[in-house]
Amino acid sequence: MKIGDVKHIKVAKKYSTALISAAIEENKPEKVYQDLIFIDETIKTNEQLSVFLDNPVIKNIDKIDTVKKLFSVHTDKISLDFIVMLIENGRLNIIDEVLNQFAAAYNKYKNIL
Repeated sequence: MKIGDVKHIKVAKKYSTALISAAIEENKPEKVYQDLIFIDETIKTNEQLSVFLDNPVIKNIDKIDTVKKLFSVHTDKISLDFIVMLIENGRLNIIDEVLNQFAAAYNKYKNIL
């Protein structure tokens, strides 16, 4: 494991902890978890979207507008706001690890081994 990987894991854990707290507070942890899976799979399976979101030349506002148009109908506001925050902070590249950390926190919350 590279030092950069460890850093990404630590950052992802902080993001996922904040997200699970917000989701539990709103009584929506299951919905947020499903939303994250949906968003992650959509990005992974759509090459054009993935290239668009990874492109450093494209402004974050354009990425955010696109994400909102694509996901606002299908996802909860908490999930969408979270993805927007990742884009704003230049952290969309760690969404896989955030999802892993969120899944662990979600399983702990649901007492799933």
